[in-house]
Order: sequence, then C-alpha cells, then structure tokens
Amino acid sequence: MTISFKAQMSSIISNVDAVTTDNLKNSQEDNKELHGSASTTTHILHDIASFVVSRSLNSSEITACLKNAYIPPPSYDFPISIEGKRKRKFQYKYLLSFPWLAYSVIKQGAYCKWCVVFSTTGGNQCLGKLVKEPLVKYKNIIVDLQNHEKKEYHLLAAQKANNFIRNTESGFEKSVDVLLNKHKQQVIEYNRKRLIPIVKTIIFCAKNNLSLRGHRECGSMASESIRNSCLSGEQGTLRALLAFRVESGDKDLLSHFDTSSKNCTMISPVIQNEIIDVIGNLVIKKIVERVKMAKYYSILCDETTDVSTLEQMTICVRYVDVTTWLIREDFLGFIEMVSTTGTVIKNTIEQKLVSIGLNIENIRGQGYDGGSNMSGRINGVQALILKEQPLAFYTHCFNHSLNLCLSKACEVSAIKNMNGIISTISTFFSASAIRVNKLKSIIESDEKNNIKKNKLKTLCETRWVERHDALITFKELFLYIIEALDDYENNGSKSDSSSKAAMYGSAIRKSDFLVSLEVAVFIFSYTLNLSQILQSKQQDLSKALNDVITVRESLESIRKDVDSHFKNIFSEVLKIASKIDVDIKIPRVCGKQNQRANVLVALNFFATSSY
Repeated sequence: MTISFKAQMSSIISNVDAVTTDNLKNSQEDNKELHGSASTTTHILHDIASFVVSRSLNSSEITACLKNAYIPPPSYDFPISIEGKRKRKFQYKYLLSFPWLAYSVIKQGAYCKWCVVFSTTGGNQCLGKLVKEPLVKYKNIIVDLQNHEKKEYHLLAAQKANNFIRNTESGFEKSVDVLLNKHKQQVIEYNRKRLIPIVKTIIFCAKNNLSLRGHRECGSMASESIRNSCLSGEQGTLRALLAFRVESGDKDLLSHFDTSSKNCTMISPVIQNEIIDVIGNLVIKKIVERVKMAKYYSILCDETTDVSTLEQMTICVRYVDVTTWLIREDFLGFIEMVSTTGTVIKNTIEQKLVSIGLNIENIRGQGYDGGSNMSGRINGVQALILKEQPLAFYTHCFNHSLNLCLSKACEVSAIKNMNGIISTISTFFSASAIRVNKLKSIIESDEKNNIKKNKLKTLCETRWVERHDALITFKELFLYIIEALDDYENNGSKSDSSSKAAMYGSAIRKSDFLVSLEVAVFIFSYTLNLSQILQSKQQDLSKALNDVITVRESLESIRKDVDSHFKNIFSEVLKIASKIDVDIKIPRVCGKQNQRANVLVALNFFATSSY
C-alpha cells in the first residue's frame, strides 16, 4: 500500500520544521536591536507582512521569508486586542507549537509563511486569514491554526517549501519555475490517486448495471458513522462501495475524504455524470480508431420512445476489426430527436458522425427498419444519404422483415386469439407472488416432472420471434396451469381471482386454442433459429440470404405435404386433450344449429382454419 498523502505531508512538515527551528535563534539575534514597543517598531527587518504582495517573489525573497522571517523574542510585549468584553493577545508559545507561524509587527497579526510564499491559489478553498490577511482574533486561535494545518493548499505549500529549502541547501539552486513544475507533477499524481478509486468504482457499477445514486445521499464520507450508514444500504450504491473500499484498507481514498472540503469530495452527482461522460468519450474514441483502421463502415439506426415518452435514435457502426479480422457492431450512443422526418434524421446522423471524427465518404452500408421516413425512395434517410454517397447501399433489416412476416401470419383469427389468451394468463400469474408460488408448488409436487421451468414467460409485444420461448413454456406447463386455474376457481379467496381463473380455464380447454397452440409452436420452431442467426454480429449478406432460402424451402416442403404434417400436429393435440378430458370438437358453423352436431370432420376443419 502506498504511503498516504497525509503521511507524506507529515514527513515534509517535519523536515521544514527542523530547518525553521534552526533558524529561529538566528532570526531573533538579527532583529534583537530592533525590538521596541508595538507602537514604534514599524520598520522590522523581514516582517512577514512585507512578503504579502500581488507579484511573484524571487528566489532571494523566498529564502528571506522561509529562513529569516522576523520572529519576536520570548520577552516581546504583544499588543492587546479587545474581543467582545475580553482582552486577548498573541502569545509566544504559538510560534513554538506551529513552526510555520510568523507574527507581523506591522499588521499586528499572524501569518503562515509557507502559504504566503507558495499559496497563490487555494483551488476550491478560499485564501483568507493567515495568507492574504493576518489572523487577529485569538479566541479560538488553537482551533483555527489546527484547521489551517489540514487545508490542502497548506499541505501543498509545505511540500513546496521543503523542496525549495532542500534545493538551496544542496547547492543545486534550481530555479523557482523548475521547482513549481515539479510540484505541478506531484499535484497531478496526488489528484490521480484521489480519482482512481472513485473512477474504478463507477466503472464497476456500469459493468454490473448498478445504479450509482440512491434516494438519500448526505454527510461527509470522512465520518465513520456516515460510512457505516452507507454500508448498511441506507444510501446509494456508489457511496456504499466507496465506504467498503475504505473499510477494506484503501488509505488513499480515506486520506482524500479526510482532507477534502465539502465542495471537493469528487463524488457529487455532477462529478459522477462528468466521469461517466469522460468514460463514454474514451470508449467512442477507441471505437473510432478501430473504424479508421478499417476505413469503410456501415451505419445501423433505429428509433424508439423510452418510458418518459422521449423520442430517441440509436446509432451503431458495423465494421471489420483489422486486428482480429472479425466483424464488429459497436454502439455509438442515443440521440434525442425533436423531429422524425427523413431530412432531420439524416442531418442528425451526419452531425453525430462528424462530431466523433468519422468521414461520411467512407460509408458503405445503411441498415434501418422499413418505415417510410427511413426507407423512402425519395425523402427517406437512405435515399438522402445515397445522394451524397452512392456507395452507401441500403439494406432493410432482415430480422425486422421476418418479424413483419410473422406478425402478418399471426393475424389469422384463431392464432391471434390464442396469443391474446396466453398473454392474459401470463399476466394473471405474474401479477401476484402468491399465484406464482402456487404454480411453482404444483409443478414441484409432481414427482414425475422432468421440466426445469416453473414460471411462465410474458409474450414480447414487438419481437414476434421471441414469443417462441413463451409458447414452448406455456405448452410444457399446460397441465400444471390447468390444475392451478381449477384450484383458484374452486378455492380462491377472492371472487375476482376465482371468476378470472374460471374464465381462463374454460378458454384454454377449447379445441381451437389447443390446435392453434400446437400449430404456432411447430411453425415458430423454424423461425426462431433463423432469427438468432440473422442477429449474429458475424452474419453477412450472402450467408443471410442462404439461411432465409433454407427456411423458406423447408416451409414450402411442408406446404406440399400439408396433410401428413398436420396429422402429426393433430395427434399431439389429441394426446393433450385426452389428459384434460376434453373432446376435440368443431365450433358451430351456424348460430341457428342448436339441436344437432356439426357434420364437418374436425381434422379438416382445423387444418383449414388454423394451419
């Protein structure tokens, strides 16, 4: 573990104190003949106030201030000041306790000679008493002096003083500029030590998808009670992790919290956002460097509305990483959209690419959805970009096209109703933890059950291909769902739940639901694999076309022998129906046929209506 900055400062201050003590007697002897009363000694040699000037001090003046600053003798009669109703005055013992302290006869107050010389700015801490102005109030002088010792600019001034004295005594006599540059590098290294644990913690939260802030964040992290509060989960994740680092022995971070002022802790929400922005810019910079090495690239864009109804556009870049010769697709960011016309979107894309340093002339491909503002032949984004770069060919997203095909195919009445019923039942169970546990207990109570799934999945609203997993899960848990709904229908404590369970149980026992479920699962088994392949980063146009042709030929072969394939599907439906004691019947084809059964064959009817 590296030595903390505070420990380094203690060592430096000790070195400077030794030099100061050695010069104390010399300074007293040099000024011995000049002592007199406070009212007459207005021209004291090397009075500390004479070094408080607006300009930079030269080397001889700095040496005079650090080594020969006026120090009154123990017998000096310090002037009395009235503070309220009490009389107070400066005491000689303060000079012995704080070697950096110097008394000005001219200003009749105390200064810090290190800060007078080297503290030109306090950063986030204001320079005032003991630096630009004398300390003339002595009621709480010990506390004031101890607080000054902890100031960041005082610690840095002590380091500068130590370097200067060591330089002059060693005979090298480097210029003040050289010493200040060295000090600047030391400040940079110190600030890096302060920021590194904070930045690492923010990156950790980002990689693990953890929110940084909580509902209530207050108190200085230098306080042990506040750190314990963070560790107990009462504040945000970032503060909790920082408190854990301190608890685990991060002395640099603890030193930062102990010495920093309230407005310089570097963990405020504003600083957190700035660090995140810097990290994001570095990531984009690295992506741009890889794209420039490949030279040519394609852009992928899509629009979406978030939960706050804010219209955003996602922009990604696709290129070949020449270091590994693999195709990469990298996310460049979200862009807020004030308008979704083709011209506005095209201008926004160009501005984003130019701002990150990519040349528009090197675009060789465009990938969007089929919206008219994106794919329009006249004023669509792809057409407008093609006018400026004729080689930027547009490709309608293959997976989006597949989604559109499935969406259209699922408009068949029986399939559409089946999807709606499954979605409603999934919501019915997921809306209550009691219902979820009920279904789970029924599944686990079956000793013959080999299914690892114990929870229903909701149907995705937009990605039709992703519904395949939800339909497969529903089919595998079908018998357990029936049992759970029957239990709620007969033993439910709430009338609302009982009535809904009865209604859902009746719906999923109908013949058209059972047939539609089996048909959808069968067809989606072909399209699911295709969807996953089309979304692969390593996919290219020729391979995608071959995959689409393969699936299409498979579906065409099924269509040529549709009767035999549907017989297999229908036999699976009959097996499920027998387990729940349901007879597969044809719905009535006429509302007036109340006294006789329908004359159509069930197999032919469902083959026509659902398959």
